Amino acid sequence: MWWLLGLFLFIVILFLTANYLYKQTNNYSNCRLDIKNYIKGIPYDLQMVNLGSTYAKYAFGAYEDLNINGCDLSLQAQSLEMDYAILKQYADHIAPGGVVVVVAAACLLLYREVGVNLLYYDVLDKNNNPLFEWRGKLESVFPIFFHPKKIKKLIKDTKRKNDIYDRYPTNLDDVRSEKVLKDLVAVWLKLFSLHDLKGADFSEENRKIMQRNREILGEMLDLCKKKSFRPVIVVPPFSSRLNQYFSEEFKEKVIRQNIRDVVQERRVPVLNYQDDEQFQNAIELFADGGFRLNRKGSQVFLSRLIKDLQQYGIEISNHIIH
Repeated sequence: MWWLLGLFLFIVILFLTANYLYKQTNNYSNCRLDIKNYIKGIPYDLQMVNLGSTYAKYAFGAYEDLNINGCDLSLQAQSLEMDYAILKQYADHIAPGGVVVVVAAACLLLYREVGVNLLYYDVLDKNNNPLFEWRGKLESVFPIFFHPKKIKKLIKDTKRKNDIYDRYPTNLDDVRSEKVLKDLVAVWLKLFSLHDLKGADFSEENRKIMQRNREILGEMLDLCKKKSFRPVIVVPPFSSRLNQYFSEEFKEKVIRQNIRDVVQERRVPVLNYQDDEQFQNAIELFADGGFRLNRKGSQVFLSRLIKDLQQYGIEISNHIIH
């Protein structure tokens, strides 16, 4: 009897030790690059923050490079529902009058959170995570138990990456770029049950999701007003390589019309760069040639955005918003 208890305790200690050691590996660190800012600790009195998904993660990565008192709160593959949850939890970190950039692009309004991203268990409290499940929480805390093959990383670790830009070279060659973007479009078509990104004959399920996302977006903007923030909706740039897959009708129905319906009575600035001439043929500004801006592309985009915000009376300097 006692030896069974001793064996059990030994196995538990061995497991906890392996789990702890795995969390010290580069492999584990690389899996958490999306929440690097959260791990460091989100500063207070921020003058500018952005929410958003993958495109936002790469478009707004250059705050420090430009010495902007801002913070990227996005996670890749993030829905508006989770944008709203993050905004509510971290609202106290934003200074009064601070700019909140709600980033919308491509098929965001067609996307509903599926709750598989374990990183939300690190950045959201239980009560703020609308899709909280105890299994997900346990998997987040004990990755070795759910993925025992990761123990191999204790013997042969992966190379450490410092930020999300390390995941891609500065630029892909033309052939690889075309393939990556084509594969990206294929993922969207499968995820949203679409035939292409040109037609606008959406299913009843797609229309319901867009309606719900309009409601969430409106609630986010109302929260910003209540907190004395200045919300801005931004559609980041794509290159012509990616834009070729979209029809004007699709962009109108999915992005522009939905956004107009929400902001028409709220007087919120909307800056749409998807087809902006500055970026259409500037393949060198994209890590993948058309979707993810590289570090230089982020610097160019953020500089442009800050300049364009001036027409709305929003002046952003290094540390002060007037």
